[in-house]
Amino acid sequence: MSLELLISLKEIKEFGSWSEQTSSSGRKYFYNRDTEVSQWEKPKEWREYEQRLAEQERLAAEQERLQQQDFSCTFK
Repeated sequence: MSLELLISLKEIKEFGSWSEQTSSSGRKYFYNRDTEVSQWEKPKEWREYEQRLAEQERLAAEQERLQQQDFSCTFK
């Protein structure tokens, strides 16, 4: 998976039934449209998804680095 295909974690404003909202005071909160629950903390499943994306991004960067390293070794 290339880095270009991964969604920036900062761009994610919705996940499943949850969406990120901003209160009238400017504070971010999370709203579930199915259950009509609002909460200040990011939902667990959303955090876990972001962790998986971050790990995929890290692995893709490492793979790209190794491929570049292997490519440069073939010409030495």
